[in-house]
Amino acid sequence: MGEANAACSRRSWAGEEGEERTGAEQGVRFEGYVGSDNVEGGRIAGRYLVEASHGVARVALLEGTPGHQTGDARLGGFRDGIRPAPGITVIASQTANWERDQGFTAFRNMPQAHQAIDTGFACNDDTSLGEVGRAHDGTPVTE
Repeated sequence: MGEANAACSRRSWAGEEGEERTGAEQGVRFEGYVGSDNVEGGRIAGRYLVEASHGVARVALLEGTPGHQTGDARLGGFRDGIRPAPGITVIASQTANWERDQGFTAFRNMPQAHQAIDTGFACNDDTSLGEVGRAHDGTPVTE
């Protein structure tokens, strides 16, 4: 909670007389934080793949922006989730930078180089929509 309170104390709002005052100066205090556990989210997806595929799949990964904590955490969690299933193999991995069109292009190109792909995992929803559009009928998903 300390980080949230520190962020609040750096932001400024107009006080009663119009002067700029930080949230902390106005008595604003954060008591909680709502966020997601990206490692666990990736792990859940990996475990689901193990169950749905009966432990056998050839996976193409669409990563987020390299070095971005969210994508790295989801990818790490996914790899943790599939680790107990030696029959699940990651055969291609490419960044799509959180972009739908890059997801579409990457997933169009990966099967040309790795024809055995039968499963895709994307580190975010926009990228996955590009992947789904390509896998479904070759048309980019725009909405």
